[in-house]
Amino acid sequence: MGETDMHDTPWVVVSQPGGVAYQIMDRKAMDALPEEYERGAQPVEADTIRALAEKLGLDADALQRTIDQFNACVPGEGGSYDRSCPDGESTRGLWPPKSHWARRIDEPPFTGFPVTAGITFTFGGLEVTRDAQVLNQRGTPIRGLYASGDIIGLYYHHHHLSASGQTRNVVFSRLAMKHAISG
Repeated sequence: MGETDMHDTPWVVVSQPGGVAYQIMDRKAMDALPEEYERGAQPVEADTIRALAEKLGLDADALQRTIDQFNACVPGEGGSYDRSCPDGESTRGLWPPKSHWARRIDEPPFTGFPVTAGITFTFGGLEVTRDAQVLNQRGTPIRGLYASGDIIGLYYHHHHLSASGQTRNVVFSRLAMKHAISG
């Protein structure tokens, strides 16, 4: 992937055929995967990167070139891998950079996991009053229309307070219910 804003990364995945991209791993990475991978999509495995590309329906030359470029940006193999503790083993000269746990993809078998983008929360959304009443485009409250949850606006400038979504949803759900009933 060329230089792109990190916020664009999900759209790069969605723009792929079928909205699917692949996480490519080698034996070393497979040994350290969290158990959640066991519940996901079926991985595809091969003894070479080119064979893996063919099984995944990808351009073998392009995937081999991508893996070679990634491996060239990993300065060393670092110490032992412990996913519970960031290790600072980052890539050099790669965008987007891998900031921790960078290891070369070089020990067969090689595995590809299909992935797609998901939306955790939205920026923007409907604007509401302090009482959760929806505002029209002129900023005037719409009589009888209240909103709560992820549909309401709160984050407008690519900044958010981590873990604040559920608190926001509870507070505005209560406000919307209270004012809709009394309104």
